[in-house]
Amino acid sequence: MLTQPKVVGEPLKIYLAGPLSSDTEEGIQFHIRASRIVWNRLVDMGHYPFSPHLMSGHRCHTDAALEMTELDAEYAKWVSGYDFAWLSLCDAILMLPQWQVSRGSKMEFAEAQRLGLHIFYSEDDVPGVEPGAKPLKPPLVSQPRTYHGHPRFYEMLTELQDLHDRKNHDYAGDGDPLRNLRMCEACGIPAWQGVVVRLTDKLSRLQGFMRQGELHVKDESVVDTFRDTAVYSILGAILFEEAQEPPGAAAKGGVQ
Repeated sequence: MLTQPKVVGEPLKIYLAGPLSSDTEEGIQFHIRASRIVWNRLVDMGHYPFSPHLMSGHRCHTDAALEMTELDAEYAKWVSGYDFAWLSLCDAILMLPQWQVSRGSKMEFAEAQRLGLHIFYSEDDVPGVEPGAKPLKPPLVSQPRTYHGHPRFYEMLTELQDLHDRKNHDYAGDGDPLRNLRMCEACGIPAWQGVVVRLTDKLSRLQGFMRQGELHVKDESVVDTFRDTAVYSILGAILFEEAQEPPGAAAKGGVQ
């Protein structure tokens, strides 16, 4: 955590550094979506973020026909040219999750150090914007977060966030991200109990797989079912917490 002030007087130009390349197109798109989520949050905070994922993700490819030496040369030229040009215009760099496994992100990190930029390892360390507040001097460097759990666990948390965001685009409305889950209230069923019903459906599907060793409906894999179960559990907890609040204590989960 930081001991520096949590606000700055002027917006910061913040470069987002994180993995983009992947062996699959799905992996590339996941990294782009993850960057877009952070980009939007920084904009909402009042900053001016720059994401190479959003600007050049379409140029990232998985073409195995190219020799590794060709890819290496093209990659290094792109990062040290295009990416460094934009990085040099920024005030700070924010290291996205899993940046340590990205060769380009490590190059950008080293360049940010050379340029003397503010370095953030978490969105929580990025100060807000408040006119009249003091600027950040000298260069601010937050402390990298130490993870003690399985690396895939933290990666899947980001994937669940992305899954929830994309599904809400289709289901939510009227400023209420949980509108579809509340529809059972019209039948006299509390929303959190409606989620429990959905959870039992998912658990029944997993039990069926345990008995039969296969799924007849192929559109949803076993891992997909586990992910849905995790998301429903979190949403059920949110709805249960709301149900315990005194009437009128809080508005239904809309975006503030």
